[in-house]
Amino acid sequence: MIPLSMINNGSVKIMTISGGRGTVQRFSSMGIVQGSIVNVVYNPGRGPVIIQTGNSRFAIGYGMARKVFVVPVEK
Repeated sequence: MIPLSMINNGSVKIMTISGGRGTVQRFSSMGIVQGSIVNVVYNPGRGPVIIQTGNSRFAIGYGMARKVFVVPVEK
């Protein structure tokens, strides 16, 4: 498992979300929960990371992206 912040682009499966209740609730409100598949659209290495789930795109802060642990999904 690696942090979401280290993925440049591609599809990943959410394995765990570390952090407090607020962090988990924020991700849950975006439809990002353990076991879901998201696509990393843009990650410059610093600053916001743009992810896509379904037809929705979200920009999450780099610090929040470090709290989400993922595994790459083969296409």
